[in-house]
Amino acid sequence: MSKTLSQWEIDALLNSIGSDEGGSSATPGAAAVADRNIKLYDFRRPDKFSKEHIRAIQNIHETFARVTASSLSSYLRSSTTVSLSSIEQVVYDEYVHQLSNPTLVNLVELQPLSGRIVVEMNMQIGLSMLDRMMGGTGQVTVRRNELTDIEMALLRSLGATISAGLRDGWGAVADVQPVLVETVLNADLVQAALPGDIAALLLFEVNTLGLSGTISICIPHPVIEPLMDRLNTQAWFSSGSRKGGSENDRNRLAESIRDARLPITVELGTTTVTVGELLDIRADDVIRLDRSQEAELPIRAGKRARFLGRPGTLGGNRAVQVTGIPPSLLELLDEVGASY
Repeated sequence: MSKTLSQWEIDALLNSIGSDEGGSSATPGAAAVADRNIKLYDFRRPDKFSKEHIRAIQNIHETFARVTASSLSSYLRSSTTVSLSSIEQVVYDEYVHQLSNPTLVNLVELQPLSGRIVVEMNMQIGLSMLDRMMGGTGQVTVRRNELTDIEMALLRSLGATISAGLRDGWGAVADVQPVLVETVLNADLVQAALPGDIAALLLFEVNTLGLSGTISICIPHPVIEPLMDRLNTQAWFSSGSRKGGSENDRNRLAESIRDARLPITVELGTTTVTVGELLDIRADDVIRLDRSQEAELPIRAGKRARFLGRPGTLGGNRAVQVTGIPPSLLELLDEVGASY
């Protein structure tokens, strides 16, 4: 049935609208709707990372930035700084399409997690680092789109050095081993996730060799989904505050320290002389020390006396026999033991 408004009905509607604008006859229902805080939701961008997840990922990659800056400084023999500038949630397909071509893209696996993440570096700064690795100054004026096999091998080595920092960053959450799978120069060839997957995008600013550039890391949600329960403040601080760490961490640290070289010195004695006496010293002069021939000598590791010993010979070489531990060190060990 068709319905046609009469003139009086039209006038009544117009008068009703006018009164609503004046605020004299607004209904309680309309006011409630107006006061309601409505948040738009994009079903193509579902929230996979909460604010707490984002904070944990930020902490992880701030550690990555510090470790990478130190590694690149040694690798390039040039002062390098790396700082996290932004972190956001993106759709993977949009991230890939906004990458420039050519660009230096490394596909990395965080074993034993399945899937891959993307570690991308601005091409200009990548070529500067390549020039430095090949003995140059790191200044590149010509943009190159094609590289030799040797140059690509060097860039893969550079990508592995950068990716290694992820192990230290994620170490507070899980024991992962970054493995560089592939290095490409064409962003269109990057297939690390499905186009519609949600990912965490981190952008880093790099300063080295007198140049500034960017490194971006794209972490698809399916890759770190098994670790999402650990990406919270409580788990982060509890993992960082465990006394002594896990047994594996302690064993790994002990093995690393075991091969470190440490200078050992034995102090025969000390004395004090004036500047005049020092200038008058000649061959065959005797300098009297503050220790007797039978006294135990301090055996120093670095600047601290760790043991006491007596001098002698062994196999025709000068030697010292360890006889004990200094009382000051024993007191310190007792205090440390009491604190635990």
